[in-house]
Amino acid sequence: MRSCLIDVIMLLQTLTSCLLLQIITAQTSFKILVLMEMNQEPLPQMLAGGLTEAEKKYPDIKFDQVPVVVSREDEEESLKEVCTRVSAGVSAVLDLT
Repeated sequence: MRSCLIDVIMLLQTLTSCLLLQIITAQTSFKILVLMEMNQEPLPQMLAGGLTEAEKKYPDIKFDQVPVVVSREDEEESLKEVCTRVSAGVSAVLDLT
């Protein structure tokens, strides 16, 4: 789990360095849809630290995460939840499933 978190943090840093300058400069907020499974529920708290660091680096931009727990047993309901969140507007999807 810890090495997965390190990979996620490195991914977020890469996104921040490469894409954010081009994509976010026109935005005032950057919303990340975080897809995860039941056993990964502590991840949003862990990711919050990385988003706080991104906000320090880019103070004019608000970074938010929208966690969605994907259920393998109820895929249809999970898909509906993801579609609802995407239709409400997200800037990126981080799939940790």
